[in-house]
Amino acid sequence: GVTWKEQVEDVSRAVAWLHANVGGYGGDPARLFLSGHSAGAQLVTRVAVDGRVLGEVGLAPEDVCGVVAVSGAAYDIADQQTYDLGANPEYYERRFRAGDAPEEWQREASSVPWIGPEDPPFRLFYTRKEWPSLQHQNRLLQEALEEAGVPVRVTALPRGSHGRMVLALTDPEQEIVPGVLAFLEERSCGGRDPAAP
Repeated sequence: GVTWKEQVEDVSRAVAWLHANVGGYGGDPARLFLSGHSAGAQLVTRVAVDGRVLGEVGLAPEDVCGVVAVSGAAYDIADQQTYDLGANPEYYERRFRAGDAPEEWQREASSVPWIGPEDPPFRLFYTRKEWPSLQHQNRLLQEALEEAGVPVRVTALPRGSHGRMVLALTDPEQEIVPGVLAFLEERSCGGRDPAAP
């Protein structure tokens, strides 16, 4: 009974809760990273780049130190080449139309149109064994981030599948784990003073 919009709101509220409370658990609110796989990658990307979403919970893109997006798609649903590469347009419309007008829903549901220079750095991972349309969506996100001047690094792994990327995140012997850890360690994040208005 909910749409992607409520899912994005749920994620943004979780981020706001972490930002406000992570200090009590020994964490640093200035070093808040978002990560997700598949639909999770799409959701954390939208939260990180859409200042409106973060603004509704009292945060801004600079409050996110970085984003690790693994095997995500639906970054630019309006892109025709994605469908030419095999993505099913009805599949996306069922999940993302959400009552929006025919000429608006694809842009509204995509993350790429909301990317700006203030967005946090990204670390993208996908595998060359995934669907061509998904690989293309990751390249579209990379290009949009680069065009906006947002630091982004991409690793296209030579093996694995969409589902097995989740397992790879739990195995320190896999290439993805050191890549994620290096991204977390190399980022210096200032964020804003949580007490500031």
